[in-house]
Amino acid sequence: MKNLISDTISKTLSRGDEAALSAVRFCQMQLMADKDKAFEDSMLSNAPNTVANETGYYSIGVWEPMYRGKEIVFSRNMNRGDFFLWETTRQEIKLKKTGGTKRVCFVGESTAAGMFFTPHITPALALKDHLSKLQPESDWEVIDLTRISLNAVGLVDLSEACLQLEPDYLIILAGNNWFRSACFEHDAAISERVSYADVLEKIGVPGIANAYKTKVEQHTDFIFKSLCGVLEKHDTQTVFLLPSSNYEDWERNCPVPWLGEKKTARWHEVYDNALSALASDEFHQALTLGQTLLELDGGIYPSSNRLVANSLIKLERFDEAYPYCLAEVDYANVFTKVTSIPGMPSFAKTRILKADTPKNMKIIDLDPILSESLGKKTLDKSLFIDYCHMTPAGFYASMVPVAAHLLRAPSKKFINTEIKPSVDPFILAIGHLYVALYTIHVNQPIANTVQLEEAVVLFQLSVDYSDKILDAMEYYVKARAIFHEDKAIFSLSQCGQRLFELVNSPFDFKVSQHTPGAVDPIAIEAICRCLENNGRQGLRLLSDYQQRFIRLLDKGVDLSEPQFVERVNQVIRLSTDAELSTRRRLPFYKSWWPRSYFTLVSDNTTDLVAQVTCRILNGAEKDVSLYINKTCIKTFVAGKTWHKFEVAIPKETLSAGFNRVCLKWPALPTQENHIIKELSQRYAEGLELDAFPVFGEVYSMVVKRAIG
Repeated sequence: MKNLISDTISKTLSRGDEAALSAVRFCQMQLMADKDKAFEDSMLSNAPNTVANETGYYSIGVWEPMYRGKEIVFSRNMNRGDFFLWETTRQEIKLKKTGGTKRVCFVGESTAAGMFFTPHITPALALKDHLSKLQPESDWEVIDLTRISLNAVGLVDLSEACLQLEPDYLIILAGNNWFRSACFEHDAAISERVSYADVLEKIGVPGIANAYKTKVEQHTDFIFKSLCGVLEKHDTQTVFLLPSSNYEDWERNCPVPWLGEKKTARWHEVYDNALSALASDEFHQALTLGQTLLELDGGIYPSSNRLVANSLIKLERFDEAYPYCLAEVDYANVFTKVTSIPGMPSFAKTRILKADTPKNMKIIDLDPILSESLGKKTLDKSLFIDYCHMTPAGFYASMVPVAAHLLRAPSKKFINTEIKPSVDPFILAIGHLYVALYTIHVNQPIANTVQLEEAVVLFQLSVDYSDKILDAMEYYVKARAIFHEDKAIFSLSQCGQRLFELVNSPFDFKVSQHTPGAVDPIAIEAICRCLENNGRQGLRLLSDYQQRFIRLLDKGVDLSEPQFVERVNQVIRLSTDAELSTRRRLPFYKSWWPRSYFTLVSDNTTDLVAQVTCRILNGAEKDVSLYINKTCIKTFVAGKTWHKFEVAIPKETLSAGFNRVCLKWPALPTQENHIIKELSQRYAEGLELDAFPVFGEVYSMVVKRAIG
């Protein structure tokens, strides 16, 4: 019987069509329908506890127990693959603390680590400064055990491991990295599809966000209960800090999925008009349109909430903007196909704030703490360098309630306690240089204009700390010019090597380069203009950089290659994959927005010609328009099959250097319910699907010099 079943399945699969795969998927769904996949089985710890060695103790993250004479110490293992993700300066930790010392263990994720400024200035160091300032007679030992990208199960394991040190206090700042496994995965394994398949069948795509909220709440309950279970076995006083977010300066825009009932096409029409209203400073009009968006999508998608928040912020109605900022964070990571921005949803915080906690644990939500410090609810770049990582000012503000709790003192004592870190200004300049790169590469608003001046300001902030950073900016431009042609040369070049040396933490450069090999027009031009403004030959450097790409026009440049795609993180999920900017990651370009943007680098001495191979998947043949720098060059009719169109680009429409190429796609079809039903069926069967409407696809867009 067993052989008969396997032979039948083998023959079915050998047919090689979707019907065969569907049959097998339905069998799997039936077998797994009653299986309750527990959260604890779906995530592995990236800071696991290990078996105790001959010392009787086990590792605390990267620090492993060993004998040093008769004393036990935890020594840093430099052979571990993740050693650079942990706090980098501490080589060993003594098991026994010195008599009279008050020991504080500080654990958490990249926010707790002080990303981009670690190890020179961190939340742990800010806490020690507060403690030493207000209680100088005490000897405070603050042990920083933070790890960048620490996950939820890793946090529980690390918290348990550090209790081997018998700290007087344990400080935990975490929660941004907990919910990756709750996302709706478009290509999830069949075992993961079970929970969302029912939602799709009964409610449709709009039900995914509500299902995500439920899963996040369940995950929060499990994680926090596990953590409390560890802590209640010990007497260590614990402070758990719920992380906050940059609500004013960071946009978590995501495309809207199919909404059904002709709503999606209408949503994009209204959204486009709202963007235009914002760009024209018509903030009341933008707000009205934003409210229409919320009515269309139910208020559970980030882009519409962000637009309303932006309108209210521009009108200086900050308290009114706050709930929309929260909603944006809440639903920014529902789908896996879009940018992953760490953050803790407000409904996860609510679960923790209402949970039963051990007597030795205090919960502190940083939102009201930082809001009071700033004087408004919409926290901004004065406290945050990006979406959740803080500035040094944010470190000190967030550690005020912690120090007050440890010292049993009212927080008001800290109001006039201005503590400035004794850090070399060049260290701060380096941090802000990588912050600028990271922000420009990741925080890419959906807009029809390029805000270059704002990018220049980001780099100028770095220069304001130390003009020595101008050398590093030049290294970046020169190294990126080489990097485009050969990735290996970047790290081997003199400029690349110098750049690698100028980091505060080994992880800084890696995370700031989410678009390796890209033309990088905004960052490059902003740096060069900043150099020029500060007495360097920035414009000449910019011209030299652009010449490498201009020469490619003799043979032809395919603008659909990832390195020429503007906002590539709207197409390819952010990662540190070495193949991020390759055709393997982007076989062809698909647009989830009504406009697609690409970067063309050219001079304006000769005419060019573009050969565009594209298609639209939904509806009958419709017009597609190609723009160069806001000038419509040609409109052609595209359909469901791939077709090549040739477009002449007059030299008069070109600028010398970076040019913005735009494809404007036709409006979406209105037969949405039928599309959603088909998507639900495909998801249940384990077939490929896209929950977002695709306006158009580009197989290639080759631009070269015109002949003759």
